[in-house]
Amino acid sequence: MNGFDTPPTQYEAIIIGAGPVGLFTAVLLGQYGVHTLVVERRQQMYTYPRAIGIDDETMRAMQTTGIAETQLPQLRYSPTIEYLSPVGYSRFQPPDTPGPFGHPFLATFLQPRLEAGLRARLADLPSVELREGIEFVDFDEAGGIVTLMRDADGQDLRASARFLLACDGGRSRVRQQLGVELLGDTQEEKWLVVDVRDDDILAAAMGSLHQDTADQPMVSISLPEGLRRIECRLSAAAARAETVGPKLIQDALRPLIADHPVDVVRAAVYERYFRHAEQLRDGNVFLLGDAAHLVPPYGGQGLCSGVRDAINLSWKIAFVLQGRLPADILHSYDIERGGHLARTVAFVRHLARRIEGDSGEAPDARELSVEDQRRAKPAPEYELGFFDEKACGGKMFPQPVVLYEGTAQPLDNFLGHGFAVLARTHSRISAIGWRALLGADTVVVQVRAHGEPSKREPGVQVLDDPTGDLVRAIGDADFVVLRPDRFVFAAYRDAMAPRIAECLSAWQLSGGGVR
Repeated sequence: MNGFDTPPTQYEAIIIGAGPVGLFTAVLLGQYGVHTLVVERRQQMYTYPRAIGIDDETMRAMQTTGIAETQLPQLRYSPTIEYLSPVGYSRFQPPDTPGPFGHPFLATFLQPRLEAGLRARLADLPSVELREGIEFVDFDEAGGIVTLMRDADGQDLRASARFLLACDGGRSRVRQQLGVELLGDTQEEKWLVVDVRDDDILAAAMGSLHQDTADQPMVSISLPEGLRRIECRLSAAAARAETVGPKLIQDALRPLIADHPVDVVRAAVYERYFRHAEQLRDGNVFLLGDAAHLVPPYGGQGLCSGVRDAINLSWKIAFVLQGRLPADILHSYDIERGGHLARTVAFVRHLARRIEGDSGEAPDARELSVEDQRRAKPAPEYELGFFDEKACGGKMFPQPVVLYEGTAQPLDNFLGHGFAVLARTHSRISAIGWRALLGADTVVVQVRAHGEPSKREPGVQVLDDPTGDLVRAIGDADFVVLRPDRFVFAAYRDAMAPRIAECLSAWQLSGGGVR
């Protein structure tokens, strides 16, 4: 890092990696006006599918990042997901109706379309700079984080920032330089993943096989735009192949479709990882996405876990930079996400064994239920962190449809990017009091049950609850305080309101607002 006469360019945050997780993080920081540099070693984005599964929490994140209107219509809802293994055949088709978080439980998507949408959103955020063809080389933390990079011409570049966010994938150079270990294991077996142009024979192949079992486990998933993904565990002989050519693909798919020709869009061989970083933070350096955890793609949990990382960390960094929260709040990223990731890896491992028949456990039925699949994704809740765990804190709050002046919209559309308070009509805590406590950008809404009278307060939106779902979610509390990531900070009766101040004072909350 020595020998440079030119001082480094100054930023508030530097993101290494412009895959989906890096782009989500950049958009979230950019919405708070955080001066951010995103660098990506590739000179252009991938143009073929990689990740394909997206869950309801990530669809909700699309709302937060302002890309829902363009991206949600491109998803394939209620995709057909089929499994064939030595213990039998099973099938799962998630419903296309919204669940508790405002979106269907699971859909499939094409990663290039998502990345394009995120990049278009970045173009609207002047505080974020995206540079491609720039390779991360090294960093040090003397007087802030100074990052050494190299462009495609071999020229060295330097930039400094208070925070460095590693979104640079499973072989993360940042993680390696930190010396952070990945806990868990890598299985020796290899899997082929191939995306093909779909047709009637491919669509019917898994369910119409004369045999009910297969020596090598297979997965078939319908995708948007007339594509289909097929994954299969390779035999020991096939796994030794040096290239993924037409013969390897045809041989691997022959038990499924005999010699039926396929139009291959993309094919790759991957090893199966069940690993997560022993820690997600070292000083002001953070690990997100595949740099922090590696799991097989069941239920889309690789990508979706990375988006959860971004949603959890971005607002905390922004609030620290704005002086609204002390730096100690950043400890909660590792506490909250680390524990959840360990559970996610364990549950994906269990689901993988069950689906593939490695555990000897046959599926309960040919049609797997949503509850079966939910075992792959622990509930969005944290055991410890920045919330009052004694007052329902740490759980993601539902997103029902509400009415505002007669127009139905999902709840998050009204909640902004800061804290939010949902108060029942009889709550006596004023909006002025909430904003003095939580920040001037705090959104305060009054929740009115069907037919219930209310007294409108200046600066407070009145939301009607036509289904009763919102009132049920609030429960016996007079108000619920939501964090910017829509996790519950606390739910109390009015008499307990001073406890909010006590919890916040422990983190030395100060005034400020979203830029």
